[in-house]
Amino acid sequence: MTLLFTEGFESVVDDTDITRRGWMRASATNLAGAGVLGLPSRTSLSGRGLMLRGPYSSAAGLPNSGTTVADFGMINTKQSVYGLWQLGGFSFGTYATFNKASVLQIAPGDTMQIAYDGAQYYWAICILASGTIGVAYSTDLMSWTVTGATPSGQSINSTIAVAGSGSSATIIVSNKSGSTSSSAYYSTNMGVTWTAMSVTGTSQKTVIPTGISAAPYLAVGYSSAPGFRIFYYSSLSAAPTMVSGVNMTGSGYGSAWCKISNGYFIATATISGGATTLPISGTTSYAFYCPVSADPTVAANWTALPSYPAFINDMVRFKNNWVGVGYGGIYINGSSTSNAWVVGSGVSWSTTTVWSIAANGSMLVAVGQDPVSPALGAIYTSADGLSWTKQNRFILSTPSASNGNGFSNVTWDGQRFVITGATSNNVVATSTDGIAWTPVYYPDHAEATGASASMLALFSGSQSAAGVYTPWGTASGNCVGAGFVAGAISSNSRTITAYTIAGNAALTNSGTTSIALPTGGSANAPASSLTHFYELIATATATPNTFTVQWALDGVILGTIGTLLLAPSTDTGASMLFINLPRTGNWVMIDDLYLTSMAGGNNAGQLGPINVLPWVITGDAQVAMTPSTASTSNAALSGGPLSNSEGYVSSLVTGAQDVYNASVSIPANYSVCAVQAEAYFTKNGIVSAQGKVGVVNNGKEADSSTVTALATGAPTFASVLLENDPNTNTAWTKSGVTSAHIAVTKAN
Repeated sequence: MTLLFTEGFESVVDDTDITRRGWMRASATNLAGAGVLGLPSRTSLSGRGLMLRGPYSSAAGLPNSGTTVADFGMINTKQSVYGLWQLGGFSFGTYATFNKASVLQIAPGDTMQIAYDGAQYYWAICILASGTIGVAYSTDLMSWTVTGATPSGQSINSTIAVAGSGSSATIIVSNKSGSTSSSAYYSTNMGVTWTAMSVTGTSQKTVIPTGISAAPYLAVGYSSAPGFRIFYYSSLSAAPTMVSGVNMTGSGYGSAWCKISNGYFIATATISGGATTLPISGTTSYAFYCPVSADPTVAANWTALPSYPAFINDMVRFKNNWVGVGYGGIYINGSSTSNAWVVGSGVSWSTTTVWSIAANGSMLVAVGQDPVSPALGAIYTSADGLSWTKQNRFILSTPSASNGNGFSNVTWDGQRFVITGATSNNVVATSTDGIAWTPVYYPDHAEATGASASMLALFSGSQSAAGVYTPWGTASGNCVGAGFVAGAISSNSRTITAYTIAGNAALTNSGTTSIALPTGGSANAPASSLTHFYELIATATATPNTFTVQWALDGVILGTIGTLLLAPSTDTGASMLFINLPRTGNWVMIDDLYLTSMAGGNNAGQLGPINVLPWVITGDAQVAMTPSTASTSNAALSGGPLSNSEGYVSSLVTGAQDVYNASVSIPANYSVCAVQAEAYFTKNGIVSAQGKVGVVNNGKEADSSTVTALATGAPTFASVLLENDPNTNTAWTKSGVTSAHIAVTKAN
């Protein structure tokens, strides 16, 4: 592909073409009166990629049609169809990343389904693509690996706990609630094999490591005769022993769990009367606590809290209080057994369900239903456990009341809060303060094919208001356009079909190709291996506003889609060209869009025809920084096909400089006006750092201004535009461009 002319934004390996034009959803976007959690990237720059999930109007089968909701999806290029026809046509291209063939739903069903080993791995209960319950681990919360074996007998209510760290850690999987009969398993080899634990009666719920030699493992067990009791294990292979005298009486069954919070063991059990919403009828929750400094095998060391007439889903010890969450909101109790539970203030809980709670030294974060719109997830924060603020953060989805209503888990890993979404939400997000959240994992899983809404395509029409797209069509006000649809996934490939749509006619299949998926499937493949370059080349015909459209994949033209009338032949500028970014799960990121006009006779300014050609990084000339991916060269990490190329180069040494070879194909009859180098810098540690990008030729260097990277994950842009070769301080020659290099320097 030859880049002939860029319209208003650069086509380099970053996201500025999207962000500068306001095409990417900001984290502060307000939708239907509530804030929307920002959208994650498939790269290491969280939130910088354009993700493709959200509501769309079915009125015309396209996003934003007939709605006043300002949203991503249909993007107005501000270029008229007639103007592009006058210029001889246009070309549109973009990188797009496939949805992963197998999608893991991380910690979606109950609390305590995600745990951190404190050093290396996050472990989580997950739902596999087959719909079965599995176990997965991750070092970064983004790329997840399913264990080689799956412990049997697990359900949507399974929990997970970790003893130790790294590859030698012990992973324990057990159930929290649901059926009266459940099982517990452990693995010491990263889930390659699982061993069943002994249980008492019919159920052993939420087995946890304690670090106490007298009782290395603790659990709550159930049998029909005594009801729920606290048990301990001397080893994972031993039979459990009951702590005699700690009674959680009642008939029936419900939720039971134990955990460690701020120096205390907590054990709870809910005896269900069958109701799961307020007002509760016949349901009682029991809670006991024991200091970790005491022997948990001795009943006298356990103290009962007052019972509560509802499910207690989770609880923490915070500032000398017990704070529990469940059906009916958030409630707090002092350390004395004479105190009653008090419902937290600041939010009208009504029949709201709150699922999970976590604390650091100064802040509480809880997640669950939104009291106003229970179908939406909400995040709550509190500095004292009594007064709560709803942060109005949720992912666009259609949650089910039975699986968590948006968010199911929150945990503090020692440095940040981590939340996970329920089965219809599928988000993993992090925050250091509980207020500003960064999504790091968000796998779309609902895929659709064969509809215009799923087309990565070009359409024509007008925009009557922000976010309102009105299509131009030959009949019934329907769309006219051309684009790509991602088809079904096989074990080793994905199909791509080129389609046209005209008026109210059905989509016309104009060609299909197959793209190989990464070896071994794509469930855990990096985004770069699922990313391809899609291109539509529209050449003007003799008839006004009519174009012959070709389609190309990864720079290879595969055929002609057809001849399309993209606006009435009498239209002299009313119809604009729109880009449709689908949100149906086929692609999960689109990045580095470009739109060019053909080099026609009208494409000339005061200096004559202006052409912008990509100056591409090709290899390392000097390496001083450390690559984040050891198997990938510094040049490849800095100049790949995705934003930040799913990696980065970094250094702790002031003055460290990477120098990269670069190349560009300059036609024989072209002269060089200027060269430009661009870079993003981010802080990769606690202390702010500075960097600059420059051009080096024969030892002479010209750099951009020094920029300061203020926050991890928040990129700072640097650019240098040079009309003169730094080697000669005169106008560029072709040979000068050929011998020049791009340099990236850590300034301090």
